[in-house]
Amino acid sequence: MVSRLVGDQWLEGDVSCSVVRRVVFPGVFFAYDGMCESALTVLKEMEIFQGVIEKELEHYLPFLSSTRFLMEAVKKGMGRERAHGLIKKHALSAVREVRGGGDNRFVHKLSEDDDFPLNREKIEELLRPDHGLAEDQVTRVYAKISEVTRKFPKEVIEYLPEPIL
Repeated sequence: MVSRLVGDQWLEGDVSCSVVRRVVFPGVFFAYDGMCESALTVLKEMEIFQGVIEKELEHYLPFLSSTRFLMEAVKKGMGRERAHGLIKKHALSAVREVRGGGDNRFVHKLSEDDDFPLNREKIEELLRPDHGLAEDQVTRVYAKISEVTRKFPKEVIEYLPEPIL
């Protein structure tokens, strides 16, 4: 119904489309309410396992950072194809070891390669997370949430989302 109203009539309708609007608009608000309830339930019941997160970062971050290694090697004067080849060689070797039950030695192998222009210290520096604008955005959102919470403390404390199922 909505696609016809929007697609064919460009929201310019006659009496026949008023029924679509009466049915669809309340449904949209019910759907939005359900999404908000679901999000609140997920946030309330979410558990964060710091140890698992750290283990996953230790395991995957070196591979995910390989583009940063490539860019920095090119900045140091190495050809892109040559840098890519060395990174790929050491990454694949490390993956084979990890799949065999060993530790991720990608960073060690890459830093020990005399042909690769980055030393261990520089590679470790590139592994440090760069969150861009995320930290500032989180701080601003948290400030707004805190403001609403201070304005309506009773409603915030007493509100419990309905069960999803």
